[in-house]
Amino acid sequence: MKQLAAGLVVLSMLVATTFARAQGTTGTLVLDMKSATTDTHLSKGVKNRLENAGLEWGVADGKVVFTIVNKRFVNFNLAQFTRFGEMTTVAVPAGEYTLTCIGFINEGGLLNPEKALDRGAYVNADVVTFRIELGATTTLSVQPVMQKQAGALVNLFMPDLLVSPPGGGDPVRVNERTDRSLPWSTYAGLLKLPAAHADIPRNK
Repeated sequence: MKQLAAGLVVLSMLVATTFARAQGTTGTLVLDMKSATTDTHLSKGVKNRLENAGLEWGVADGKVVFTIVNKRFVNFNLAQFTRFGEMTTVAVPAGEYTLTCIGFINEGGLLNPEKALDRGAYVNADVVTFRIELGATTTLSVQPVMQKQAGALVNLFMPDLLVSPPGGGDPVRVNERTDRSLPWSTYAGLLKLPAAHADIPRNK
């Protein structure tokens, strides 16, 4: 019994030490996803779908990645899904972080996912930088603004994502396609999952 009690004391000391070390090397990241707004008329069906809509994202190795593209095409651990109007809190290592967003504009070819991605997807790399301090909470505030993208076969409603930098400053539209956006068709970075591994349904 004495040996068991001594073992439990040692175990509790080890657990307490590990927990203290974890507390001393991490901070807290909060993704505050505001409720979606829009100036576009939305049908009742679209409004109903928006109730369960949100953003797939992940954080690892000093990078936060947002994606409008389905995560099965992305080579990153997109473990989080935050619905519009909700918040997600995660413990992460303290340090410098960058935010990258994979955007998409409907330019046709939706019946062929590979073609649709090559035409309309792009990567906005490191569009926001911020720091997470030891033991502190850092909040990324995101305002989704729904926009209508008209297509030949179907209309898509996609969010503009306005991110307020934690250090202050004007909101950044992180999924805006600009001259600095990297087209998916020629992007060769680590975020692109090869088509052979993406489980893409193909139309013959």
